[in-house]
Amino acid sequence: NTMKLINLIINAFKKYWNVIFFLAMLAASVPTNTQLRKCSATSSGIVSLELAGSPQKALTIRESLSGAHPALIAVAEHNIWIDFGFILSYGWLLWWLAGLWNDDDCNIKPARQLILAACPFAVTENIGMLLFLNNGPAGLQWLFFVAAVLKFVLLLIVLVWGLALWSIGP
Repeated sequence: NTMKLINLIINAFKKYWNVIFFLAMLAASVPTNTQLRKCSATSSGIVSLELAGSPQKALTIRESLSGAHPALIAVAEHNIWIDFGFILSYGWLLWWLAGLWNDDDCNIKPARQLILAACPFAVTENIGMLLFLNNGPAGLQWLFFVAAVLKFVLLLIVLVWGLALWSIGP
């Protein structure tokens, strides 16, 4: 019985490693995002900085993190470093899910190309935020804001595409 259970776990891991990796990275980001939400300027976690609509708002967030809560800059940076792993995990997960939507290569190939296109925007966004949090110029806000918006738009298209293919069925 023990060997059957071990084999079952190993086979599940082999088949669903990408889901497990995604969940692990998601879980890793929860503590830092929870800490960031305690600050009124980052009540939505790191997304507050990602989608700060102006350099002034981004500066206010940075000042709030470094002023009232000095340790929160380090927490935000830690959250961003975790996000690099999260990018890899959701990229692989969406790639895998795109393969489940439809076996016809012409239906999944564009979705997979959009996934590949979104990931460099996410990396650019993270690099921009790390530079900004380390006293980079306020103008960096436009870099990570535009990268974040493009990433979210591309991933939204992939999800809508997937739901449309899923609703149509095989």
